[in-house]
Amino acid sequence: MTVKKWIFVFIFCFASAAFGQHQKPATAEDNSFTVKTYAAPGMGSVYSHYIVTNEGVIVIDSQRVLSQAANLLREIKATGKPVIAVILTHNHPDHIGGLAQIVKEYPDVPIYATQTTIEGIAADKGDYQKGSKQKMKDDFPDKVPVPNRTIRSGEALIIGGVTFEPRDFGTGEAESILALYVPAQNILFSSDLIANRMTPFMLEKHTAEWVKQLDAAQQFYPHVKIVYPGHGGSGNPKQLIEEQRKYLVVFRQAVAKAVKDKTLSPEEKRRIVAQTERRYAGFLPVAEIPDLLEKNVDAVAQEIQAQPPREKN
Repeated sequence: MTVKKWIFVFIFCFASAAFGQHQKPATAEDNSFTVKTYAAPGMGSVYSHYIVTNEGVIVIDSQRVLSQAANLLREIKATGKPVIAVILTHNHPDHIGGLAQIVKEYPDVPIYATQTTIEGIAADKGDYQKGSKQKMKDDFPDKVPVPNRTIRSGEALIIGGVTFEPRDFGTGEAESILALYVPAQNILFSSDLIANRMTPFMLEKHTAEWVKQLDAAQQFYPHVKIVYPGHGGSGNPKQLIEEQRKYLVVFRQAVAKAVKDKTLSPEEKRRIVAQTERRYAGFLPVAEIPDLLEKNVDAVAQEIQAQPPREKN
């Protein structure tokens, strides 16, 4: 390793070690804006972050259902400021289901998303909205409002005096995962790139790409001081990225070993589930799916079996 690379590694590790992990929602403040978090309790908890500026409030993701969005809005109204924008990070229902409640109270609010997410919401790709409506009944809207502003990856976005540097990581946990870096406070909203101490959602069958995204995030954001995940408490970026990466890698290895060139047996599936539950005791699922861990095993097995032979392992 060259001297230059050693210097980079030293600076990166020193900066990361200076900040501890926070399992509870944290608040970041400076003279221009404040970051706050609303998290619905229990299984399937999703984190909506909102930024209070001099001009109003910017909401990042709108909760799973209308009642949770109403709770989020009560917190926001306590600031005495209106919602001036909503940013949606991807099209999974737990991040968009409450949007109709926000639009009901702020009909003209600009709603930002990437083109992929806009199309995913409009077409209900994966039938996520349809399934959520069947399960949540009246607590999920008949139709999720379609975003009316397009975010372009790598193109600065300025709202309410806050400058965001958006990056679309592409397909991984979802069809498109949008991360938002705010240079003024050196913070990152990572969306579902990270699920902090929660069982992640792997049913899109793109965990290999997800691991690569986490590697890229380490390169893109070496000096970020705090990260706000889509699920789980905010904290040390280096630590949370590494923990999420390790979870995915270890899980993939266990499934790959069990699958090899044969069908995953029920015994092997139970073994992987039990092993994961022991290693990550107390982790609640990010979605309201009681058997999410079992479904994750099936999804990753199918993903690995679909890979060319040289890419397995």
